[in-house]
Amino acid sequence: SAHFAAEREREREGERAQSRTFLVMPAPPDVTDVADEEPEKGATTSALEQLTSEGEASATEVNEKESNVSEKGKGYGTTSFLKQMTTQMTKHVTKQTTTFIEEAARVPLDIGHRPWLNKAGETTWPPLRIWLYKITTAQKFDTCMGAIIIFNMILIIYETDYRAQCYPEYADRIPLCPHNPDNIAWINVSNMILLAVYTFEAALHIYILRRAYVKNRWNLLDFFIVTAGWFTLSFEGAINVSYLRIFRITRLGRAFRIVLSIRELYMLLTGLVSSFKAIFFGALLLWLMLICWGIVLVEFVHPVNSLIDYGDCERCSRGFRSVVDSTLSL
Repeated sequence: SAHFAAEREREREGERAQSRTFLVMPAPPDVTDVADEEPEKGATTSALEQLTSEGEASATEVNEKESNVSEKGKGYGTTSFLKQMTTQMTKHVTKQTTTFIEEAARVPLDIGHRPWLNKAGETTWPPLRIWLYKITTAQKFDTCMGAIIIFNMILIIYETDYRAQCYPEYADRIPLCPHNPDNIAWINVSNMILLAVYTFEAALHIYILRRAYVKNRWNLLDFFIVTAGWFTLSFEGAINVSYLRIFRITRLGRAFRIVLSIRELYMLLTGLVSSFKAIFFGALLLWLMLICWGIVLVEFVHPVNSLIDYGDCERCSRGFRSVVDSTLSL
């Protein structure tokens, strides 16, 4: 019984120890405690949000830097492109200006602006040749020659209109026509003076430029016109009038000399000549397109169009009967 009482006492001590342990256990947190703990969670959340915002800001900054770099690259590309275009335009204008000066001076610029000097700087031309070169390459000389050419053009217009009155009454006997300009003394004298002036100018350039004379196309044109003028004057009675008209028309070539007097006209003319290649291929492309659509119209439209009654229009029903007709209709 003593042993049983001791066991019983130990059990009670255990129960009392359990009861004391239960009494000192912390109570479950209430709403106030949770609210008190929220700032710590909120602080953690705000820290995460701050890190996230900083990351986004860093990403945005990186994107902005990349965009700035790309914009700078684009700007650099645009600037280099503009510089390249400007350089090409400058080269083109310089080339055209150089060509203009060569054509106006009637001497290549590789000889130099003082062609009477050799590479050593020594004078190789006689004084008369140098003096004539300075006169013929001066702007006043070109202006005077331009005025003479304009007068010649006015005279050609008058001759053409006056000779046109011979038709049709004197179509087969032009020399007997009272409106034949060849029978008017002042016109003949004017043509002789003009031909003498042109011959004298060509002789001056031949004397000044020597072998360089044939390197300029305007010199060759002047030489051909002068030769044709003297040929017409020499064989006027022995050659048919219809052939003489061809040689008279060559005088119109002197009108192109006016182009040299005005730089803008020269640039316009050279630009037109340089665009002939593009114009040719553009016309070729247009012709090919018309041919292709002409074939389609002949195959599909002509069978229907040929059955339509157009009344007084004879060509309308056969407007697409062939590729050529279809092209003309288009």
